[in-house]
Amino acid sequence: MKPPPNAERASRRDPPVYPAFPRLPINPTIPLQAAATILKGTPHRHRHLWLLSESDPDDEAATRREISPLRPQLRSPCALGLGPETESLAKLVPGALTHLSASQLPVLATRLFSKHALDA
Repeated sequence: MKPPPNAERASRRDPPVYPAFPRLPINPTIPLQAAATILKGTPHRHRHLWLLSESDPDDEAATRREISPLRPQLRSPCALGLGPETESLAKLVPGALTHLSASQLPVLATRLFSKHALDA
């Protein structure tokens, strides 16, 4: 397909231009509600919750309300915070690993998954 005759040609060296997207609210309460439903039908020894976030939740209190009733049902909660604004995950899930870079995630996730899978 040929471009129209008056179309501007971009150089292959020009980086792609992406539109600026507004920051969307971080609301993990809906996924946590779904997790609670799934956990009810799961044997206790397989009840693991992994929370992965790239930012602190916008409503920490609402997130805490969703996590609190799950704690007694869980064998192992785990939270991984990707990036600099994830310190509140440590308040929500004790032992959370925060301020992670994307390059750290595969190694840490593999190590944690292996540990929890072997403990089950």
